[in-house]
Amino acid sequence: MWRVDYHHPIPLTELPGGKVSWDPRISQQAVFYDDGTYLLLKRDGYTPVYRQEAGKAVYLGLLHELTLPEGFPPIAFPAGVDQIAVVPEDP
Repeated sequence: MWRVDYHHPIPLTELPGGKVSWDPRISQQAVFYDDGTYLLLKRDGYTPVYRQEAGKAVYLGLLHELTLPEGFPPIAFPAGVDQIAVVPEDP
């Protein structure tokens, strides 16, 4: 079983009229995940995939090129989301 956590960029500055300028390099929050967690990053035209191993994020390749584990959830980035963590959970 997998849990999916969605992360969006945090506002960098507030502009006149209540608008907000977003910095896509900064995620909504710092979250530390256990080994086995997959991190997917939304980029223009591609999605790199990393897996947490021994406390480090190890690059696996691009989403469309990988064979992911059985039962891995379908991946879609909702509007405003730039990072997805797919976390293994015990049944």
